[in-house]
Amino acid sequence: IVFARGNRFSPDGVAAGRALFDAGVERFPTHYPLYFGMLRVLQPRVQGSFEQVAAFIGEATARVPEAERDPLYARLYAHYAVLEGDEADIYANAQADWPRIERGFREMLDRHPESDYLLNAFANLACRRGDVSVYRSLRAEVAVRPSSAAWRGRVQPETCDERIESLARRGEAIGGAPRFG
Repeated sequence: IVFARGNRFSPDGVAAGRALFDAGVERFPTHYPLYFGMLRVLQPRVQGSFEQVAAFIGEATARVPEAERDPLYARLYAHYAVLEGDEADIYANAQADWPRIERGFREMLDRHPESDYLLNAFANLACRRGDVSVYRSLRAEVAVRPSSAAWRGRVQPETCDERIESLARRGEAIGGAPRFG
């Protein structure tokens, strides 16, 4: 997959990366770094497009047992959001489905309630979506269990606090496309 990134303008590089990914997940279907590497290749600024990212996440989640689909969906979009940072709205551009992401994070946190990363990644995506209720329900816990790996660029707990409060003042339960710049 790193080969595909190194050959950023080569269709052969992408095909080779995809072949390595497919072989890897055949043997190790829950090894997330394989998925993360392929997401990096499919970023619009590398070799792909938002449509390819959405299609890849759809294909990836269809490969795993049903009980793992929503958690994997949430995990992949959380990773993709960190990769894109402030550059893209994963909901508008990459077709992320917020209710499915929320379900996935709730399932993962039920299994791993001690995970600071999952808690913070969930809050990050709730903020990006503009879900005032969900973000507020997570924020106090995020304050005492921070995970810097879940936050990048201008999307930080403090900027999310401002955004969520602004949405709440305007009476918007779910905001539109977030802009952090």
